[in-house]
Amino acid sequence: MKLSLGKGLGRLAGLIVVTVFAVAVMYVSDGKWFTEQEDHKSEDNDSKQATPKSLVPVQAISIEYINSIGIKEIEQIEIEDSYAGIIEPFERYVVALEIPGRIELLGLNKHGQMLDVGDEVTKGQVLATLDRRILTAQLAQATATLENTEADYNRLSKVKLRSPGSLTEAAFQEVVTQRILANASKDIAEKNWEDATVYSPVEGVISKRMVNPGESVNLRQQLFEIVEVDRVLLTIGIPESRIADIQRRYNQVKNKTLSSDNRQLDQVATLQEEQEKFKVTVQPIGLDRYGGTAETMEGHVYRIAETADERNSLFRVQVVIENQDRLLKPGIVAMAYLVTDTIPGYRLPIDSVLFRENETYAYFIEPEPKLESVKFLYWEVGKQPVYKAKKVLIPRYVEQGTEILVEAKDLNTRLRTTINRGHRRLTDGDTVQLTRPLSESKPSEDSSDPE
Repeated sequence: MKLSLGKGLGRLAGLIVVTVFAVAVMYVSDGKWFTEQEDHKSEDNDSKQATPKSLVPVQAISIEYINSIGIKEIEQIEIEDSYAGIIEPFERYVVALEIPGRIELLGLNKHGQMLDVGDEVTKGQVLATLDRRILTAQLAQATATLENTEADYNRLSKVKLRSPGSLTEAAFQEVVTQRILANASKDIAEKNWEDATVYSPVEGVISKRMVNPGESVNLRQQLFEIVEVDRVLLTIGIPESRIADIQRRYNQVKNKTLSSDNRQLDQVATLQEEQEKFKVTVQPIGLDRYGGTAETMEGHVYRIAETADERNSLFRVQVVIENQDRLLKPGIVAMAYLVTDTIPGYRLPIDSVLFRENETYAYFIEPEPKLESVKFLYWEVGKQPVYKAKKVLIPRYVEQGTEILVEAKDLNTRLRTTINRGHRRLTDGDTVQLTRPLSESKPSEDSSDPE
């Protein structure tokens, strides 16, 4: 009986302890929940009064153009097309003989040595001379024959004048014919004697020599090839999709020249001057001794083919370049950058432009910051100069190298600075803070997002 009473009192005590513990937990939980609710209400009331803005660290660069007198204006940007081509001589001349014979001598260069490949020659310089002994004898024979026929003609002319009946017309006509034939024979002999010496038709450089002294040559056999390299041509191939723009630009220059007043007397020279405005920058492909890129040169469009090449379906366009120092050698490869148009607009680094689905846009900021309450990460830093990011759509653009060219009329706002780092996580209207002054930012820097 006592044992049963002890067990009942133990169970009762256990139930009392569990009940007290549960009541305590409920009290503490209800109090904590109530406290949290009150805190949330307090925070909501505070947020309604002032919410510090979070800053996005970015870098930006200025895209304004400052002219030579320090005034900011929209830049006149040149749109370029680039093509690779091969340097060729401006003209090639093949020198050949008009008569057969044996090469007696070759001409001499400025050092007194026999002409060879690479030697410079002037217009009218002797290139080669044939053995003239037979030609000299033929000329002497033709001269003597002509002198005899001239004497016969003069004698019979006097006889016919004094006594017309003593000389038949047939006999007189025979002398006249012999005189004409003798005169022609002498002309041929003189021409052959002159053709025995070959002269340079132009000022240029010998690119090929096909004969040596003592060799016999045939009629019209080639002796030398001379190239004109003071000016050279860069021949490039333009695809069908771009030739219309090239031709249109070329025609604009040409029509402007031909429609000018009082220029008819110097039309050719004026046309060349105007064509130089259709300028082309030429850069040989390759590196110099220090590993740098080759020096660029200026040229202009000289000729555009009317039909496409049957082998590659490209239109041949030739660019003429002055080459007085002969740095451009025929056969080397070079790049041609043709200025097809000029537009007022902006140059944007390609890494500052975002391409999302069907939109192309960039973020810009105004250079005058505003003082606002901000927080950085989880800390409030008070009022700081902040900028706002503005999203601007780019409806049209031209990709040129590492830049995006945008025409000013395609944008409805004047642009000053563009965000080039940290812009990939922005939305329109975000507050941003520059991690470095605008004057220190450069378009050529790495465009990856800052830490």
